[in-house]
Amino acid sequence: MRILIVDDNEDSRDLTEAALVSAGYADICVADSALEALRLMGISGASHNGGPQVDIVLLDVVMPEVDGIEACARIRRDTRYSDTPIVMVTSADDIETASNAFQAGANDYITKPVNREELLACIRAGLT
Repeated sequence: MRILIVDDNEDSRDLTEAALVSAGYADICVADSALEALRLMGISGASHNGGPQVDIVLLDVVMPEVDGIEACARIRRDTRYSDTPIVMVTSADDIETASNAFQAGANDYITKPVNREELLACIRAGLT
């Protein structure tokens, strides 16, 4: 199973990855922007580098250029990823942001700082 972590903050990426690795998840990809994630996934006309098919996406909301909500919507429009679980992981904890994320196609929503047990529960739920 391959997990894609998308976050423009290096510390957040590292902490999330460390939590997943400590729980036994080894196949993890990271992207430092939504555009990089879309490129890795071969979405929206971006050149596909033969990169990985992903099984679940952990997606930050607040990022420059393309935010996580727009990236979520783009991922959902690609038939290869229409059923791929997307978990929004963000410091934004207002109802409007959560609502927009779910309207864009997110399956779950957790806030930063990420609680390890909550993160792992979301991963397990997304993969069942």
